[in-house]
Amino acid sequence: MTLSFDADPSKARWLTEDVPHVHGAAVSRRLLIGPDAFEAYARVLTLPDPTYPGQSESDVDDEEIDAAPSDVDLVTAIVDLMTASDDRTELFFLLWDGWPYSPELAVESPVEIAKIRRYALAHGTLRDWLTWMDDGAERGFAPGFVWPADRSWCITFDVDSHFAGVGGTALAIERLRLDPELTVVSDIPRETIPPLYG
Repeated sequence: MTLSFDADPSKARWLTEDVPHVHGAAVSRRLLIGPDAFEAYARVLTLPDPTYPGQSESDVDDEEIDAAPSDVDLVTAIVDLMTASDDRTELFFLLWDGWPYSPELAVESPVEIAKIRRYALAHGTLRDWLTWMDDGAERGFAPGFVWPADRSWCITFDVDSHFAGVGGTALAIERLRLDPELTVVSDIPRETIPPLYG
């Protein structure tokens, strides 16, 4: 099996319908952390948070860069934990059309967030997504959003971010926090924008 791109765009409406049309803090939080109303939230880091405003990723120690998981590996690990390794879980994926996919994404019914991010909506299992990536010349990019059909959790990974945002139940976030392979920040004030590299 592989990903399908025939999902009804309304399946993503819960991510877009209450977002302002002007880029601001609410839009940034949606892209970085996900939709409101989950019981708990976490950020799962690929790199340590910046230590001062405007810090560049190039200022991070080489050892940290070398040890960092790839964006795809990080999202894969999180999805695996959130689905309790159930390979049958039906998922939805928003794939940002700004990545240089090859072959190009066929975005017939795009999903847009505040007119600054445009995505193709796909559905399938985690294994379907991994198979689809392996079938293309250039498809190794983390999805902007991943969620199950019951919308019990959501993972975000925005462009140029050094972390994935995760919303779900308190139990699910605690499971992430306890995983020894992940670096998790679980105390996230919803009214703030997480630190980002400049």
